[in-house]
Amino acid sequence: MKRFIVFRFNTQFIRLAIVCIMLLSAIGQAYAADAIIDDSECTWRLVSSTYALKVGDEVVIAASDYDFAIDTTHNDNKRGQASITRDGNTITFGEDVQIFTLQSGTANGTLAFYTGRGYLYAESNSSDHLKTEANVDGEGNSNWQVSISNNIATIIAQGNKTHNVIQYFQDAEQSHCYFTCYNAALHHTLAIYKKVCPRSVGDAGYAISVSNDIVHGQVSVSTPQAPAGTQVTLTATPQAEYVFDSWLVVDELGTSIPVTNNAFIMPESDVVIFATFKKDSRYKWILVTEADSLKVGDKVVIAAYDFDYAISTTQNNSTRGQATIIRDGNGILFDDDVQVFTLQQGTAEGTFAFYTGTGYLYAGSSSSNQLKTEANMDAHGNSNWNISISNDIATIVAQGNHSHNTMQYYHDPTHYHFACYLEHTQSALAIYKQYTPDYTPEINYSVTYYGFTTMCDGNPATAKYQKVPHTLFLLAHH
Repeated sequence: MKRFIVFRFNTQFIRLAIVCIMLLSAIGQAYAADAIIDDSECTWRLVSSTYALKVGDEVVIAASDYDFAIDTTHNDNKRGQASITRDGNTITFGEDVQIFTLQSGTANGTLAFYTGRGYLYAESNSSDHLKTEANVDGEGNSNWQVSISNNIATIIAQGNKTHNVIQYFQDAEQSHCYFTCYNAALHHTLAIYKKVCPRSVGDAGYAISVSNDIVHGQVSVSTPQAPAGTQVTLTATPQAEYVFDSWLVVDELGTSIPVTNNAFIMPESDVVIFATFKKDSRYKWILVTEADSLKVGDKVVIAAYDFDYAISTTQNNSTRGQATIIRDGNGILFDDDVQVFTLQQGTAEGTFAFYTGTGYLYAGSSSSNQLKTEANMDAHGNSNWNISISNDIATIVAQGNHSHNTMQYYHDPTHYHFACYLEHTQSALAIYKQYTPDYTPEINYSVTYYGFTTMCDGNPATAKYQKVPHTLFLLAHH
């Protein structure tokens, strides 16, 4: 009896499992039918922007002015050519054309071209070798930086080989035709074509994604998907001290979609949203002319007095790097590579500490010119800096036990950095302080007006008036 019951239960369970499997299979087939259309309906379309290229895409590299693309053969140290047929911005071709799958390069922002068996790479400093190797080249010559302008693709290897620009070569007799690498723009330019397959998108429409490369602000979209023809609204929220600059919306081929009043009309394609934010010009970085104007909490930049460089965000071994600034009268403009310090109270009275956000600037030695950054203030007072300013030149001296303690800027034809010295042997410094949007520089105005002094002998009929200058001094400060 027990065996019979167990047998019946197992039979029902097996039948139920079979029904579930059949149902899931049907659902999967229905989903696949809705999402994927026959591969024969895919087209190879011209890519007009690098925004359209992403890891996993299938692409063809062709000559921009000739009906040839890189083929599947490797001609010694070059890549062969195969015929393509152009029809507007699309191409068709046979099985001899090489289809590459884009993979991420080992360096940030680069791509690798994978054939299915190996990777395209630049091989030489002296010869025009374009080879294919089974593995990514260890020196970065399989990392390709791709840029596209006016539909022309520039593809440059980022490794240590100087013959690194892919181009198409064809001589006058057409007896030698191939794709190879050069160290300059010597031959024919390229175009990239991407495989685009139509698909059923359903009622929700095409996908809308926001780029991961947006900095200094955030972007939100009114909907993650939208049918073609729908208006989509964009919202930009800048970080403190930044303002929104511009939108860029591109379809799957990199074609720009017009944005008007923070909205665009959805095309028949997935789209990617890009946004740029720029520094709010109301935040001024003004030259500090008096040390007494500095206080705890101020944001400052330390720059060379006679050169257009400031301390950068990089730590070069035992010194601090340089970054470019642009001078604008008594103010400066700069990019994110300039180090902004927040002044904090030093551990000794009357001193400041320069805080980066992650650590403190300090004089690192009594025998060498070390200017370092440490997570905590130096226990011996080498993070305590005394600041004095005369004729706009800032003297910044660490107050600890290290004698190489005078911060200065060093430059020669090959070395540039900010470091500490025993005495004034290098270039002087200047300090720039950030002021808020409400700041108005202090301005002295002098106004001369003329009053009248009466000169008379007591007889009104004979009274005389003489102009006498008076000077007023007006002080405007907000």
